[in-house]
This record gives sequence, C-alpha cells and structure tokens, in this order.
Amino acid sequence: MEKDYIVFSLERDPFELQFINETLFAERIEEITGIFSVRQEYYKLGKKIKPSQLKNTKINTLSVINNRISANKYLISLPSGHMHISIAHPEDKTIKDLAIFFHIESKNKGLNFPLSEHSFYYNQEFLPFDYKLSQIPDNSTIDLIQIPIYTEILEKKMYICSYTGQQLEINFYDNQTISIIKEEIQKIISLPIDQQRLIFSGKQLENEKTISYYNIQNESKLNLFLRIIGGGGPQIFSFNEMSNQIKIEFSQKAPKWRIVQKGISFRGICKNKQCPACDHEVICNLGFGIFDIKVQAGVLLCPICKCMINNVRNCGFFMAEYEHFGIDSQGVERRGRGESYENNYATFLDGDNEQWRILRIAVGYKK
Repeated sequence: MEKDYIVFSLERDPFELQFINETLFAERIEEITGIFSVRQEYYKLGKKIKPSQLKNTKINTLSVINNRISANKYLISLPSGHMHISIAHPEDKTIKDLAIFFHIESKNKGLNFPLSEHSFYYNQEFLPFDYKLSQIPDNSTIDLIQIPIYTEILEKKMYICSYTGQQLEINFYDNQTISIIKEEIQKIISLPIDQQRLIFSGKQLENEKTISYYNIQNESKLNLFLRIIGGGGPQIFSFNEMSNQIKIEFSQKAPKWRIVQKGISFRGICKNKQCPACDHEVICNLGFGIFDIKVQAGVLLCPICKCMINNVRNCGFFMAEYEHFGIDSQGVERRGRGESYENNYATFLDGDNEQWRILRIAVGYKK
C-alpha cells in the first residue's frame, strides 16, 4: 500500500516521502535526515506510533525524532552489491545478533543468503558467532563469504493466550525485542501495542527488553492482558531563548484553562471576551512529536473557547524529554535538551526572548 507523507524532523525542513513498506521508509528517512533506522521514533497528532501503524492511517503528516540510543551501522558486502544494517546497543550484541538481523533484512528484501552456507569476515578474518560487535567500529565493512561454517539459526515459536481465551502462535528469534512481538500481535488481532500487557512467569514484559532477557524458550506460553489506560530574507519571530529552565509546582486550585498534560504545552493569552479565560494565560497541550515554532505559535487555540490565542512566547514540558534546534537572527545555530519529571512543570524564564529564524522542538516520552 502506497501513501504519501509530509515528514517533520528536528534539523531539516519538512519533506515529502512515499510509504511503500516499513524498511524502505526508514531507509529513506535515514538517507535524508541522517537518523539511523533503529533510532527513529514516529509521532502523529502528539502520540507515539509504531512503524507497523504507518500504513493504516488517514493522517498524512509525521514527526520523526532521534531517540539517540547507542547504535552502529555496518555495511555488509555481498557477492553482488551491499546492504546496510543498523544495530541498536552494539555493546550488548555479538555476530550472532548481526546474523539474525541480516537474515531478517534479507528476507524483507527478497534476498536469499542462507547463513548455513555463508560466513562473516572482517579484515579478512573469520567472525565467530560469539565475537563482540563492540570490537568492530561504526561504519565498518563486513564481508559475507560463501563458506559454510555457522550452525543454522532456527526460528522458535511461542504461544500467547489472550484475554479472550484465543491462543496465538508467533515465531521469534532470541534477540528480538518484546515490542516486535507486540507488533505481531497487533497484526493478528488488531489490538494496539499501547493497550497490550504481556506476562511471562509472573512478570510484565517491557517493550525494549529482548526475548532472551526474559529467558523465553521455544514453545513457551505467555499471557496477554489489556493495559489499564490512565487518564525576503527569512522571517524573524520572537520566542523564548530556552536557556533558563525553571520548575513550577502543581496546584490543586489551578483553573481548568491551566491544566497540564504529558508532553509539550504552549503558553499564551486568550483575548476572547466571551471566554472565562479572557486576558488570562492559558496552556495549550500538544503532546509529543516535532514542533516548528514559527508555524505552531500562530495556530494555537484556547483550551476553553477554541479561539486563537495571542502572545505565544513560551512553552513547557511534563513527563517528557525534549531537544531543540534553532538558528537565531544572526545566523547562529543554537541547541539544547532537557527533561521534565512527574512532580513539576518545566518551563523557561519569562522575558528571556530571542529573535529566531528557525526554531524546532522534538518532544519524546520520558524514559
């Protein structure tokens, strides 16, 4: 299924990109933005989504955030051509992990390189399965040679008993993460990933942990439950310089136009005389994603009357990690990052304004 997206990222202007499949989409974003495929996080309408959700949505705008996890990219030299493989957390991985990722990627691309018939070499030396990837530098070339040395890597299967009593059978490799299993569950029963709770041996499984971390073996049985959901030249504009962060404690007496939700929120003044928030500072919550301040500051609505607000010069964060990239009126690049916690609202000192040509803010979930 082909779909056209307008993609927003932190350090470049929006661009159009056609979605054909998850692998090609991530590769093109990596080529354009430099964000490794394993570091890409996708957001729509302020909420994080999985790559598997990209093909089934009517929204054609997408924010891509660099989660900045440790990752290396390797160029696999094939008998004809080459293939790029990005590996998250290479310090914890071995050549066997690389072999599994390569096998999956080859399958996705319709290529056939059985690992029982091939081996990996680096600097003309054979790489055994237990060789640590951390010993091979980022952007290195690894050769795939048709010499049968490795033992065959077989897929395993797990059985998942759902909350409806339905039993699902899912194939897996030891180095895959729990989030990949949840993506497979979503494909089978259309249950969104953020509503899934997987239990094994009395423990709830975390999305970013691997299957081997939980010692899940072939034909293991897991339980699936529903998650409990809680509640001329460039145009210059003025906005906070975002350098002097302050923290504001929450109050039980705050009016309803100053309710803070997770993610980013913007602060401005409502001027609608029919609104109870008229002439007061209101808070507009937008959640998570990439936010272009020059555009965003001019289209924010009062949370009460839904009229446009004025004097948007500041923002704040709750339970979020954020990073900003900007170019000021003198052409100087400015960057910064920070995070906010559950017991207060992180914002910036009022009056510390800067004249900006460009200012974008990337906001992700607090890890």
